[in-house]
This record gives sequence, C-alpha cells and structure tokens, in this order.
Amino acid sequence: MESTLVKKIVIENLFEEFSYEINYAANENVLIITGPNGFGKT
Repeated sequence: MESTLVKKIVIENLFEEFSYEINYAANENVLIITGPNGFGKT
C-alpha cells in the first residue's frame, strides 16, 4: 500500500468566514476520511 505524507492542511474562507492552517509533525500519523454527506463518516 502506498502512503502519502501530509505536512499541512490549509482551509481558506470556510463559509466565507473562517480560515485554518493545521501543521503536522513529520512523525505524526494523519488519517483523512472523505465521502458524501450521509455516508456514516462520523
């Protein structure tokens, strides 16, 4: 299985109001789950 290194996540103008920049350490594990609304991601 191939891995991708995530160093930073940037969100700009969420709901035209909020901006975030989240930095991760090189040794920190990050899991990102995506999918349409109503598909049980929570």
